[in-house]
Amino acid sequence: MKAGYVAAGACVLIWGANYSVAKRALQEIDPLAIAFTRAAAGVLFFGLFLLARRGWRGLPPGLLRAGTGSGSRRPRSREMC
Repeated sequence: MKAGYVAAGACVLIWGANYSVAKRALQEIDPLAIAFTRAAAGVLFFGLFLLARRGWRGLPPGLLRAGTGSGSRRPRSREMC
């Protein structure tokens, strides 16, 4: 239970710092750019966190095959026409 309190406290501190930086940046940068950057940073952070915690085996099978989609397969004879 103690780890939960530490995580919640860290979340509050990080969110507070992020809010104050974003508020100042709104005067110079487009709001959508700030929102995209914050979302991308969150995805990157939590993705690395999950990867560190569970390893490659903890990822869903479809996510591991995402890079081998339609761009890597050869066209069928019907698709060549």
